[in-house]
Amino acid sequence: MKLWTKNQNQICILTQNLLLLQYLLLFTWYVFSIIVRHSQYITYFCLFLAQSCVGAFSEWRVALCTDRKKEDNFRRLLEAGGATVLNLKPPFSKSISATHAFVELNKVEMSEDDLLTLVKSGVICVKPDFIAAHLTNSPTPNPEDYCPSEVRTMLQR
Repeated sequence: MKLWTKNQNQICILTQNLLLLQYLLLFTWYVFSIIVRHSQYITYFCLFLAQSCVGAFSEWRVALCTDRKKEDNFRRLLEAGGATVLNLKPPFSKSISATHAFVELNKVEMSEDDLLTLVKSGVICVKPDFIAAHLTNSPTPNPEDYCPSEVRTMLQR
């Protein structure tokens, strides 16, 4: 009699475990079917979010005139923020379509004509420190505070 009772308890526990497993499988199947049924909506929502996000540097068209060692890092940072980094190197042509130029005159040789071309094209010429300041300062800093002295003298003419 004891043997039968022990087996009966084991059967009850096993049955409970099987019911729990069946419930778990049904729940998993239900959730999976909802995901599959609504996957196109999830995709559209993700695309909507990706299109509606605006980066810190969106609508910037940038010319990098910086140290070669740092240029790749600046490029990745600006592109991650939504900027378009142009492949422009001095000497520049007559017109430049950039909105910003990051200039390190102590590390990159640029003639006065190149700087004048940037200024006449309406390009905001700043030191690379402006990137960090633009991301961290509130309100957004004035670009003139990060303008190299050579460019500042050209703007005053």
